[in-house]
Amino acid sequence: MRQPYWHDEHFRRVPTRPCHVPSCPREWPVYRQQLQHLIWAGWKPMKSMLVVNWCGHGQQFIPWPEVDGYWTLVPVWEPRPNIPPPTGRPEQPPSGA
Repeated sequence: MRQPYWHDEHFRRVPTRPCHVPSCPREWPVYRQQLQHLIWAGWKPMKSMLVVNWCGHGQQFIPWPEVDGYWTLVPVWEPRPNIPPPTGRPEQPPSGA
């Protein structure tokens, strides 16, 4: 079975990220929403929102504003033993610098 792909409102493919469940081989689209759509979906400022994807796994997200007026849903990551942190995290500056 082929992995599905998603389009934005301009019919461009959107990037994906792997599911947060280690045994799930499926991918999630990187959601970008307008503020009014987030509010219509019931989101309240300063609160996370639960999104359930097509694979059936839900994950908490925090909407993050971008320069172009859209909001990206950033996954909430909770540290757990024996699970490495997501890749691409910014490096911490050295202390005392």
